[in-house]
Amino acid sequence: MERGRGGSGGRGGGRTFQRNNAGEEWPNLVGVVLSWSLADVMNKDLFKDKVKQIPSTFPNLKSYLECYTSPLLEELRAEMSSSLESLSTVPSVRISRIEEKRDKHEIYLASDCQVAKPHNRPECYTPSVGDVILLSDVKPGHISDTTRNGRPYRVAFVTDADGGDEYDDSPPAKYGIVASGKIDAADDERQDGKSTSLFAACLLNIVTYIRIWRCLDYEALRTNRGLIEKMVNYQPVGLP
Repeated sequence: MERGRGGSGGRGGGRTFQRNNAGEEWPNLVGVVLSWSLADVMNKDLFKDKVKQIPSTFPNLKSYLECYTSPLLEELRAEMSSSLESLSTVPSVRISRIEEKRDKHEIYLASDCQVAKPHNRPECYTPSVGDVILLSDVKPGHISDTTRNGRPYRVAFVTDADGGDEYDDSPPAKYGIVASGKIDAADDERQDGKSTSLFAACLLNIVTYIRIWRCLDYEALRTNRGLIEKMVNYQPVGLP
């Protein structure tokens, strides 16, 4: 794991996300989460000035959608913070090897976790696409372990899984991840000649958050008139 000191302010921070014009790109939620520093995630006031009481009526669709961006981010931050505060109880796994690709990394689980039904062993967590994982060169048991001795705070998003056997329930052979910063290969040798260990601890899965986040993109919805019509004219099942 690369040595360094994590910053106290993330690139994302508690900023408000909204387009100023139609040509501006809607932020990628994964990028937002990976931009948060440890201090950002643990800051209960990160979105204090952004989360407002949601009114009962709205002047237009855009103002309606904007009311929910900060509350969604705060809910995600709070869930992530809760996992970091209870690291000793979250599922984790030892990584045997990590390879750097052009735009991502590939991780391989330790051989002792390449067994059927690894969920029967809490130390053999099987990643899923959409997981946000904490990477550490020590098995994390407390939040202080994440930055002890100058360790950088590193999290990653699981983008894909490759391999595995559907018949014996074996986990995939490798996983693709996008990390928040530079990480060293798990099999790099230290000065004493021993391999550097690397562990992954699951903080949360953000697939549902991503789906909701995409629905808050006003420009994308504006170009999809059919979806807007369904939202405006929605009728619960069983009602005329």
